[in-house]
Amino acid sequence: MNTETEEKILNAALKLLEEKNLDKISVKDICDECGINRNTFYYHYTDIYAVLDALLENASTLMKKEGEGSDMLTDYEKRVAFISTNKKAVMHVYQSKQRETISSYIHRLSHDFVSEYVYKAAEGKKVSENDILFICSFYECALEGLIYRWLENNMPLYDEDLHHRFADAFKTTIKALL
Repeated sequence: MNTETEEKILNAALKLLEEKNLDKISVKDICDECGINRNTFYYHYTDIYAVLDALLENASTLMKKEGEGSDMLTDYEKRVAFISTNKKAVMHVYQSKQRETISSYIHRLSHDFVSEYVYKAAEGKKVSENDILFICSFYECALEGLIYRWLENNMPLYDEDLHHRFADAFKTTIKALL
């Protein structure tokens, strides 16, 4: 749970990320945006990258909560919509020197998302843990590839057909792999 000051810092950072590349944002910019001093900033975060990590962690938590109880396609669509809402911020991080941060986030997001549905599909089946991990890796790579292609193409508007095809491919092939 973030404090009120941490929320101010996170909101200020997100607002600035909507406006400019991460590499062009300073602690001073964030402090000016939310009306705090540098000491207050450093009391809550060690640097801008700690703020970015907190933003990404909050986004992961929110997306997971949004998708609870949904089928795979609905959950996936909600996550894409959430990311699309913050398109400029995502692109400003992706195009920065901290690209590795967003890459790690995409990997973690893909892993969590895919694992949830693979383990659900494997329930009640005689499948080894190694096989489940392989299947998870297979789908993680596919999902990450789609996400990177989407980012490289500057996140075009939601392509319903592409996302339905991914979900359909999962539903069709998961049975054969398990």
